[in-house]
Amino acid sequence: MVQTKYKIIKEKYQLNSYEGSSGLIIAEIQVVDNLELTVVDIYGLIDSDGYATTTMHHILSDLAPILNNKKHNIVLGGDFNTSIQFDEQYPNQFPSHKLVFDRIKDFGLENCIQKFFGKHVQ
Repeated sequence: MVQTKYKIIKEKYQLNSYEGSSGLIIAEIQVVDNLELTVVDIYGLIDSDGYATTTMHHILSDLAPILNNKKHNIVLGGDFNTSIQFDEQYPNQFPSHKLVFDRIKDFGLENCIQKFFGKHVQ
């Protein structure tokens, strides 16, 4: 269930099609009269091999039709269980956490944490 102080236009629960999937919550909300946002809440479930990056790649693939739609103002958030700092701390680890954030950037989304804080914030 989406909880917001804004008007909910449409709410959608999307369950991924892979084993061990976590739910995605997607909602369209009206912030002000002329501004609607598509908000996406993600949980990067850690899989049986100990990776959240694989889950995040599945989720991003599932979300591609929404994230590619440039008609929407999108806010993507949640608990990704991934961090570029893991790659710095554990070089040569695979799969790379940076690739998750590169994919998000490829959709034209901006990393607000990096933009406003300039570094990792937990």
